[in-house]
Amino acid sequence: MTSHSNALPTGFENPNGPDPVAETIRIYDADAAAFVARNRNHQLPRAFDAMESHVAAGGLVIDVGAGPGWHTREWQRRGRRAIALDLSRGLLDEARALGVAPLLRADMRRLPLADACADGLWVCASFLHIPRADAPQTLREFARVLKPGGALYIGVKGGRGEKFTLPIVEAPRYFVFWDDVGFDDAMSDAGFRIVERWNDAPEAKATRAAPWLNRVAVRG
Repeated sequence: MTSHSNALPTGFENPNGPDPVAETIRIYDADAAAFVARNRNHQLPRAFDAMESHVAAGGLVIDVGAGPGWHTREWQRRGRRAIALDLSRGLLDEARALGVAPLLRADMRRLPLADACADGLWVCASFLHIPRADAPQTLREFARVLKPGGALYIGVKGGRGEKFTLPIVEAPRYFVFWDDVGFDDAMSDAGFRIVERWNDAPEAKATRAAPWLNRVAVRG
């Protein structure tokens, strides 16, 4: 399943300049192969194990911001039906080249999915590109497409503020940094009950010195 629309959802344009999500997607599209080459060993066994008990075998998991689909394929290996969803055409092309399917091109801020259709959402290092002003509506979208009691894994970078940083090759992407209290409150406000939380140590590179905030939650 692949969407070929180039249109971004209405209502998210930045009156002071380009939509930072659109600019970030442009960077991913331009340097998708470089991103894939630099991130091949991105494995998260603790997150998969924590989420797995909340999604029954055969359940539908939407990999939101799937990139090249490594995690989509892991969910399929674990016996779940999984769809790779991303706004970057370049990263979805990389996923297709790796044999990942099905693919869906869409913006997570307005998901082209029916209410209560998914058993799980896997949102790994992708929601962190959503401007803070759009975060509440995006989290409500996640709750909308999950079945009652459905599970969400979400991982973001810790810290404060939002800015263009962490380039692929030479061009920076837009990141939003979250503190624990603000992140948990935003999820609670969207109707999620957090069932497991942990923070990972910062990555080794000096330019990636923010910890990772990880949450598994269920829709109330």
